[in-house]
Amino acid sequence: MSQTSKSKRVLYVDRLRGLAVLGMFYVHSGYAWLRSENRDGTDYGAAVGQISGMVAPVFMFLAGVSMAIIAARHPDDSRSARRATAFRGLQILGVGYGLGLTYLVLSGFPADWPRMLKVDILQCIGISMVLLSFLCWPGRRLNWPALAAFVVLVVGAQISWRLPLGDWMPNAIAGYLTREVPGSRFPLFPYGGWVALGLFVGPLWHRATAGPGEERRFWIGLAIATAASFGLWQLGAWAQVATGLDRIGIGGVAPVTTVHYFFFKIGILFSLFGAARLTASLLDRVPVQPLVLLGRTSLFGYCAHLIAIYYVFGPFWLGKLEPAEQIGGTVALAAAMIPACWLWQRWSRAKLVGR
Repeated sequence: MSQTSKSKRVLYVDRLRGLAVLGMFYVHSGYAWLRSENRDGTDYGAAVGQISGMVAPVFMFLAGVSMAIIAARHPDDSRSARRATAFRGLQILGVGYGLGLTYLVLSGFPADWPRMLKVDILQCIGISMVLLSFLCWPGRRLNWPALAAFVVLVVGAQISWRLPLGDWMPNAIAGYLTREVPGSRFPLFPYGGWVALGLFVGPLWHRATAGPGEERRFWIGLAIATAASFGLWQLGAWAQVATGLDRIGIGGVAPVTTVHYFFFKIGILFSLFGAARLTASLLDRVPVQPLVLLGRTSLFGYCAHLIAIYYVFGPFWLGKLEPAEQIGGTVALAAAMIPACWLWQRWSRAKLVGR
């Protein structure tokens, strides 16, 4: 199975990340461009929300998988690999805050300027990479610390989201622990758990490239893990109702914090990963790879598409489009982003070669 390019990139991982980028375009344009009557309380708005609920986990999970792949390729130089990964996390964190500053400037320095400090997906991925690089770096055995971090971050959300942290802690700090403060969207509890999960399963899945026997074990393990995830989701949903927890607010307001809802998303995510790997041998032969391009330039695409949605197309389309028009606008956005990402990739490679 052809899985890597000459640059040692795992193509199906880039392709799955590129698919998440397209989902990101669709979700963000939906929230920004749709009329309120088409967005709130409608089947179409619910569909946008369902896709939205999977985009961030895919990005975060693949960040952990990528860390595991780096560790597998540098087993004898883990210290340098850890430092490089942590530095990459700091770069992503800086880009996140830089994007917030860009919003501030483009918006004319509004009164709610503290929103530039909000904990969004880049901040969560960045700080997760930094922490997990030193706490849970994969070794030659199962990465139990990463699995423990996943459990702590997901289960800990049941507590952190119900504590009045914003009453005695600055919001810029509390936002990393709970979403119950203004501006926090992707706190470490529970979203950092997705990076930890990718860091745990990444080495297991990377070993599948070692030979037919490992490949067979990969598919058996993936099938069992996927079925178990959906089963635990159903079991947790039943237990929540049977014990009456749904009547006292556990998960009723913020379902992303419930452990069983996490298992539902894990099942979806494992299914997507399996499909990406299953089709790799066929798709790797395609000469033009837009999804791979979008996956490799996802950080640039994230920043550029938000500016395009709100500040390029925004003056014309914000809150004004019907569903069919929003879909057409998303296609136009993607068509514009693909050459932009290609140019960015060319420019960034030229900068690296020139060093």
